[in-house]
Amino acid sequence: MIEVYPDSKIYVACPANVATGGAELLHQLVYYLRKDLGINAYMYYLGFYENVFGKADSNPVHPEYRHYGNPFIVNELKIDDSEKNILIVPEAINLFDKFENIRKGIWFLSVDNYYLLKPDVQPML
Repeated sequence: MIEVYPDSKIYVACPANVATGGAELLHQLVYYLRKDLGINAYMYYLGFYENVFGKADSNPVHPEYRHYGNPFIVNELKIDDSEKNILIVPEAINLFDKFENIRKGIWFLSVDNYYLLKPDVQPML
């Protein structure tokens, strides 16, 4: 069990502007962490970049998920890399290398995606 402190922040990584069953689960996770548990949870959209003025050129939230109203970030530099915070990623474990202190968790949404993202790992048959 991972302890969540009153001032913890949970960041949930998700590809920007993607509508899949896995992406919907990630949005639901953030929504219910905030709504039901009162936890400071945020979407962290991958593959969406801010322009030089710090503003995004469009919305990273796919229209299917805008009704959740989840707060989000698109810049990894805005993640508070503190040991009291948590980063949850789908199979994109290469994100872990960018952070030193934050606690890290993987939510496997698809074993196939893991092997597509990690070509050096071969499935055991």
